[in-house]
Amino acid sequence: MRMQRAITLMIIFLFAAMPTYGSADYVDALTKEASDLMRKYALADNQEQKQALEEIAALAKKNKSNENVIRIYTQILASSGHYKKAISVLEPFTRERPESALLLQECMLKERVRQHDAQCYKNALSAAEKKGVNNLDYLMILYFSGDKRFDQAKEKYLCHNGSDAIISIFDKSRDEVLKQLYPK
Repeated sequence: MRMQRAITLMIIFLFAAMPTYGSADYVDALTKEASDLMRKYALADNQEQKQALEEIAALAKKNKSNENVIRIYTQILASSGHYKKAISVLEPFTRERPESALLLQECMLKERVRQHDAQCYKNALSAAEKKGVNNLDYLMILYFSGDKRFDQAKEKYLCHNGSDAIISIFDKSRDEVLKQLYPK
């Protein structure tokens, strides 16, 4: 159980450290504050985790337009199994910012709670294509949307990035991928 928590928290740190597509305000005071709270959450016992979560929830509520704060908050929620709460934070954010990279997280969380949203994936795909990205997020969108371009995009990704071990995630079923990313 402790090992699973450690792995989950490493995933949170990894995704929280990734900048958004073209986001100019990746490192700012609010992002630092949210990152510090995430670190506090990750290292805390249950009572301290509750306090850290309340603090980051308040920070997110006050800063609804800061993509990094929202990303960190929703990743903490998702890592602790609060998928519907994470969705409820993401939906208004992505509605206001339809080009946000957080669309993919919203789509996948909806899928995880058995609320497949084809339009969500279409919106995420449109946003990614407008930005001209061909990264793992793009592959994930193609994979989960069942887009016929997935295999071709995967080969193109491998040609440009070599044999990326993480690409093996696509050898699993959609449900297995979701349960690996969101295990609770």
